[in-house]
Amino acid sequence: MNTSKDQGLPLFPDDDFVAYPLHAIAVALITQSAPASL
Repeated sequence: MNTSKDQGLPLFPDDDFVAYPLHAIAVALITQSAPASL
């Protein structure tokens, strides 16, 4: 049995697997819009 930490995914447990793509998209949008807003 391997835990999420053994697999190298301590920040995203299986319960939050669906939220990972949404989080990645949000970070991408923020990082792209941040320099333009400064």
